[in-house]
Amino acid sequence: IQMPMGLCPRCLVRAAMPGPAPGVQQSAAEPAVGSLPQGFGDYEILDITLSKEPLAPVVRQGDDQWFDIIRWAEFALWIADEKGITSANVDKMKAESQDAEVRRLLGAEGEMGAKFGLANDWAVTMIKAVGNWSEMWDRNLGPTTPMALEKGINSVWTQGGLLYAPAYR
Repeated sequence: IQMPMGLCPRCLVRAAMPGPAPGVQQSAAEPAVGSLPQGFGDYEILDITLSKEPLAPVVRQGDDQWFDIIRWAEFALWIADEKGITSANVDKMKAESQDAEVRRLLGAEGEMGAKFGLANDWAVTMIKAVGNWSEMWDRNLGPTTPMALEKGINSVWTQGGLLYAPAYR
């Protein structure tokens, strides 16, 4: 199917649902952004890569503080995944971890949050709310969801993927 400029891939999939569609190329995660259309299970997500480009959050130009917050929120999810910090154990990790990076990330030491204009335990609040990278993936895209996607290269580097964050210091 040739997609006219400006038409979102999800809209195209919905338009194609009533009749047969030979195929649609889009980001594998795109249907997860909204609700899956009725009949989605009749289609197959092929395990092939037709293109590869990094996808990242986007912020308004000139808002450096918001850019830093968004960038480090993503990095914090990856660091939490690397270090075994989950929504279930984040309080215990903050109280008991001897890992200096974990202690800084969770606000047990240092003043990193203040550099972003946030509370020093901002990452604790975020991880409690949404979990680490793997928890978010599994809940929204993972094998037990209608998307049923394996993380593969979208894993943190310690799990064989390509994602890594700079040191939190």
